[in-house]
Amino acid sequence: MKKLLFSLFFLLTFTAVWAQAPQQISYQSVIRDGNNKVIAASTVGIKISLLQGSATGSAVYVETHRKTTNANGLVSLEIGTGTVLSGSFASINWASGPYVIKTETDPTGGTNYGIAGIAPLNSVPYALFSANGTPGPQGATGAAGATGAAGATGAAGATGATGATGPTGAAGPAPSGTGIVTVSSGTLQTSGSLTGDVTTSAAGLVTAIATGAVTSDKILDGTIATADLANSAVTDAKIAAVSGSKVTGNITGNAANVTGTVAVANGGTGATTLAVNSVLLGKGTNTVNTVAPGTSGNVLTSDGFTWTSTAPSGGGLPTGDAPGDMLYWNGSAWVKVAAGSNGQTLSFYNGAPVWTGENISYANTVVSTTGKIWMDRNLGASEVATFSTTSNSYGDLYQWGRGADGHQLREPSTTTTLSSTDQPANGKFILQNNNGDWRSIQNDDLWQGVSGVNNPCPTGYRIPTETEWDAERKSWSASSSVGALASPLKLTLAGWRSRINGSLESGSVGTIGWYWSSTVNTANSKGLFFTSSSASMENGARANGYSVRCTKD
Repeated sequence: MKKLLFSLFFLLTFTAVWAQAPQQISYQSVIRDGNNKVIAASTVGIKISLLQGSATGSAVYVETHRKTTNANGLVSLEIGTGTVLSGSFASINWASGPYVIKTETDPTGGTNYGIAGIAPLNSVPYALFSANGTPGPQGATGAAGATGAAGATGAAGATGATGATGPTGAAGPAPSGTGIVTVSSGTLQTSGSLTGDVTTSAAGLVTAIATGAVTSDKILDGTIATADLANSAVTDAKIAAVSGSKVTGNITGNAANVTGTVAVANGGTGATTLAVNSVLLGKGTNTVNTVAPGTSGNVLTSDGFTWTSTAPSGGGLPTGDAPGDMLYWNGSAWVKVAAGSNGQTLSFYNGAPVWTGENISYANTVVSTTGKIWMDRNLGASEVATFSTTSNSYGDLYQWGRGADGHQLREPSTTTTLSSTDQPANGKFILQNNNGDWRSIQNDDLWQGVSGVNNPCPTGYRIPTETEWDAERKSWSASSSVGALASPLKLTLAGWRSRINGSLESGSVGTIGWYWSSTVNTANSKGLFFTSSSASMENGARANGYSVRCTKD
């Protein structure tokens, strides 16, 4: 960057305003280049820092301005009214001085600032000092005011603890019929069907069921005597202990967590001791079968008596996957689904995921006043702009020379690792604080023409040159965002993304339009810049994220 010389002088102004001091300081500077030549009628970027104590002190307030010099190279601004980067001008404690003004300037109007000079602020306007100067002594305490009205009643307190349990009542009559039956001791006897949950204690006994059924899905902790179970069925019972001389009915369902001795006669298998987690299954009249415990992941086969594994047998995952590819299990193997395209929808057909729909359409074009054919919207935008601030018309923000690899999305992840190749290893937004390029060795041949490396435009389209953008700008009805929107291209104030931290530049969305050209200028590249009050062709660091509008070749 050119070495700059600055002629600095300050106009410290203040206005007597009751109860409030003006929060600004007038500042003027004459900007000259390294040959002491005045830089006249040019847009410059200026960064102002107020340092506390000395030239190496901490910055208590930092702001930026974009201003245009007059015919004599003079630029005027008000410190305290720029775009704030850090601190608060209104919160500066002027009594804690001295303060030093540090100025940094980019003569191209961008943010590649060079250090221009340090100047002490030897005198602070009285109005600003008095706004937060040393406070006077505290006055005497005034008399106590009248007592206010009583406040609203507070919320109800927490519920108190539960009272002590009362004495146990007398035992009721023996249950009968259907329903939920609990036996703590004694004998439960019925000649009908017994349904619901049957639970007994260790001393309980269920006996002499001549007909009907015992249906339960609970663990029976007592003893069940089955001597007279002539025409009954025990269904879906989880049995802890079963004893008896014979079973003449059918035992069906799952009997998990079975322990103890099961005596089976009249065609049964004989006395058997079952292990924990064995399964007791019925095989038909007078016959039961026990199945040893399975292992995790096992299922019973269709015959109901054999464990088999359900572990997948399709082998390993496919290799060589590209970014965005997905895998799904088809029942026997893993199948890869290639990444979809921007704007497509993932749907399921016949149990498999497939991409449907088309890319965002860029088929519509417009003819500008200069006679060139352009796309009618920015890359990544879903609609043509109606206003300068139509958010669906903002689109993506590209680093110069990169393809559509995902970094251009308005909220990408970031990395500080520079790329040594034209195609970075991932789609992250690459941060760069030094030479301003995302590539470790710059390549000026990117984005050159329809066949240019990394050209992000649709087939037959390319990035416009600086000359083409400047011709469009000069054809506008106004050299500002008003003219940009009124033109056939309907350009928007989409903002831009900073190469320093990867975030959208503070306050730029809705106030600044930055559009890349394919033209390079030393280490930077040229772009169209416009606001609500101006429009010009400017230099931009290639790692910054700007909008892209394609023109037909």
